[in-house]
Amino acid sequence: MKRVLIICTILVCALSIEVSAQKRLWALVMSKGVGYTQQAWRTRTHFPEQEIKDLWAEGYQITALTYAEMRWALVASKGTGYTNQRWFTGETFPADDIKKGWDEGYSITHATFGNKRWVVVMSKGSSMALQAWRTRTYFPETEIKELQNDGYYITNLTYGNGIWALVMSTGVGYTHQYWTTKSTFPDTEIKDYWDKGYYVTSIEYGNGTWALVMTKGSKHTNQAWRTRYNYPDKEIKELWDDGSYITYLSSSFDYQTLSPGTTERKVDYPVVRTPHSLNKVNSVTVTADYTVVSLSYTGTGNSCINTKTYLEDTKTKTKYNLLWATGIPFCETSFTKSSKDYTLYFQRIDSATSEFDLVEPEGENPFTFYGIAMTGGSAPSVNPVAQVATKAEPVGLPPILSIEDITFSENTIDAEETAQLKVTLKNIGPGDAKNVQLNLESNLSQLSFGSKNVFPTIAANGGMQTVTVNVKASLDLPSSMALIRLEVVEPNFKVKIQGKQLSVPTREFRKPELLLAKYAVIENQSASPNNQIDLNEMVDLQFAVQNVGQGNAENVSVLVENNQKGVMFLGVVKGQQLVREHPVYSSIASGGYETVTYRYFVNSEFSDPELKFSIKANERVGRFGFATPKTFAINTKLEETGFIRNIAVAEQVNPGKVVIEDIPDFVVDVDTDIPATSVTRSNVYALIIGNEDYSSRQMGLSKEQNVDFAINDANMFALYCEKVLGVPKRQIKVMLNATAAEISQGIAWLNNLASIEGSSAELIFYYSGHGLPHEQTQEAYIVPVDVNGMNLEYGIKLNDVYKRLSEHPVKRISVFLDACFSGGARTQSLVAVKGVKVKPKESPIPANMVVFASSTGTESSAVYRPKRHGYFTYFLLKKLKESQGSVTLDELSSYVSKNVSKEAGLDGKVQNPQVSVNPSLGDTWKSWKVK
Repeated sequence: MKRVLIICTILVCALSIEVSAQKRLWALVMSKGVGYTQQAWRTRTHFPEQEIKDLWAEGYQITALTYAEMRWALVASKGTGYTNQRWFTGETFPADDIKKGWDEGYSITHATFGNKRWVVVMSKGSSMALQAWRTRTYFPETEIKELQNDGYYITNLTYGNGIWALVMSTGVGYTHQYWTTKSTFPDTEIKDYWDKGYYVTSIEYGNGTWALVMTKGSKHTNQAWRTRYNYPDKEIKELWDDGSYITYLSSSFDYQTLSPGTTERKVDYPVVRTPHSLNKVNSVTVTADYTVVSLSYTGTGNSCINTKTYLEDTKTKTKYNLLWATGIPFCETSFTKSSKDYTLYFQRIDSATSEFDLVEPEGENPFTFYGIAMTGGSAPSVNPVAQVATKAEPVGLPPILSIEDITFSENTIDAEETAQLKVTLKNIGPGDAKNVQLNLESNLSQLSFGSKNVFPTIAANGGMQTVTVNVKASLDLPSSMALIRLEVVEPNFKVKIQGKQLSVPTREFRKPELLLAKYAVIENQSASPNNQIDLNEMVDLQFAVQNVGQGNAENVSVLVENNQKGVMFLGVVKGQQLVREHPVYSSIASGGYETVTYRYFVNSEFSDPELKFSIKANERVGRFGFATPKTFAINTKLEETGFIRNIAVAEQVNPGKVVIEDIPDFVVDVDTDIPATSVTRSNVYALIIGNEDYSSRQMGLSKEQNVDFAINDANMFALYCEKVLGVPKRQIKVMLNATAAEISQGIAWLNNLASIEGSSAELIFYYSGHGLPHEQTQEAYIVPVDVNGMNLEYGIKLNDVYKRLSEHPVKRISVFLDACFSGGARTQSLVAVKGVKVKPKESPIPANMVVFASSTGTESSAVYRPKRHGYFTYFLLKKLKESQGSVTLDELSSYVSKNVSKEAGLDGKVQNPQVSVNPSLGDTWKSWKVK
């Protein structure tokens, strides 16, 4: 197994360790075998928000992020397996944001601290199942051990703001893990554990300590590391050329520890033989840790300092690298600013040195110096700060103001949007600037800027202040170009700065339009079901609210009113529950719709010939809703009314496409009149999963790759478990659009209950969604919504499901799979497996398990669109309804198989359900009763 090390000369290594004292060291780890296909890095003095967005747009994902030497170092990679990514930042560790991300299926994949802020990166599509994080002021040794005992492994460890932040995860494929802490870079430990088959998965410096984590079971196949005083750009390029990728990047340099320290030697005034005419060297101080050079810039233009600047001993030619700079930015492309007094921190020079050069190689700004000679030497000051005399501010001296920076938070401002305009002023004059006002005006009256915008006092001699103005656009904003003119006024000395103007594109409001697209009243429960409205029965008013406008309808509220005697409002159907709240939807996209169900009880006091409803929907603006009266006759066969509209979407939103969505039939026989049993089966537990929406969870997928009606499949099967099979509601877990982590948690929930209930337990596992075969192994996988065919290894093996369900001895396990595992799908597969379907390898069935599968071999599992179900689920429910659950498994199998094959065949499809059991059961399973 290949390993790459750096060998340095004794002289250079010894000097490096002595000079740096571990205070400045970049640690680079690069690996092979991690699956990355491309990689890019960026360094910026500002947080690289735009760079992240740009790399995301090119298909990269964040894999490393650190802060040192006044700059952020970002690494992004392709081939990570992540399907989506987000990041959070804040002065405190973002606990609430992490919880929200977890709830939405994201996992922490990186965390760091820099420039007084925490940054946490979360991703979908990682293999992590469960996660836990801890923050401690001490190194979290106890917490690591506790979580390791629960099967967790360290996946991120960082230090910042006096706190260690630890992230540990399950489901990452690790088998063993070693960690240690050292005061010096742990090179010996890395080499020793490489020889034992471990690889570096985390290395972090904090509070004077290097923390190393090495792991077995990772994807790495070989690894190399480098330590450098400067950002290791050359080393990265060399190892990239060798086929390695950056897997960890950290630095031991902490800007918060920079201070003058105890002065060992202070030179009164260095002699500059060939100084640059625009610069003045004020002092050179040698401390216990640094060489501090204080300078002044006398020019008027903007400037910056090259990160490769160094001090060079004129006799020995020893170089001392630049560690930090204050008062002047590091150079980046087109990044300069006005600088007056600034300080450069270098590695501590040898005390014997008396003369050196300050060199800025490759620089094209006015900061190249030669031959600074250190002469003389006054006695060191014990407390130099205390000896600095303070003077009262000169009275009557004017400020000299300049606009330092202007930023606008949006590239385009939309109607009703509020953007932030930030203006930074600098005062290089001898007097403070007080009560400075920012005046704004625009060519568009639909933009407003709030009231008085006043800067805080801007201190003399280089002080800066920023004011933030909310720019609000009204609803009537046109599509145009807004010109925002800025004027700065200092009233005391009558200073006025004009001539700054912003040009910002504006976009008019895209109007939504809500209408009642489709509606029906259907029986819910009746003593005598007859598909019409009768007295003393529950009925559902079901309707679809569609947005046929060009813009999204936001904060949509729905209200139904009925004031008739004898009509009792029971609630709005939400999943399997009734809620006494009227529905509110955050957004309905152009062409989209929401289906709503209001449930009522019509009692004996009702005497009118028809039911009368007022159906209303409104949206945020209040102009684009509807209020529609509808009536439904009593003792008349129920029929649905209305149709779906196809909406052409405006070119600016989605060029060349038409949104077409089908509103399903409201009156579906298996979804109504569900028979209810009086039996309660307290020993039965059901896990029911409906995975429908894959396209909104993964980049590059279309709506055609969703699994139509999988949510309806799952919800109705759950209702049948409760009503027909008598399973207590609390013992039914329904998971909709479940991620890999959520499915694993659901199976763990069912497994735990099986262990508690014991041998009398009966388990039901139902899944409607995508299934896929692994292209090489042909193993069948259940596909979570955050996994696709390109990263199938992060899915759930069907064989693993069977194993986990049968881990504890139980009475019986019933598995229902409305999914094919051949690479086919209800509409489009998640991936084309070499253009052909693959016959999945059969998984062994445990002895007490019966598996009902919706299709066989290379077939697809189709959708029965008029019934809003998969063919398999529809006929499964239909037989349970007809038999009220009193049916043998053989009768159920025969009915479902015959009817699915027939109806699918009439629609030109081939689908043959099958039953799989362990051969040891013989035919005994056929006589088992469903209930």
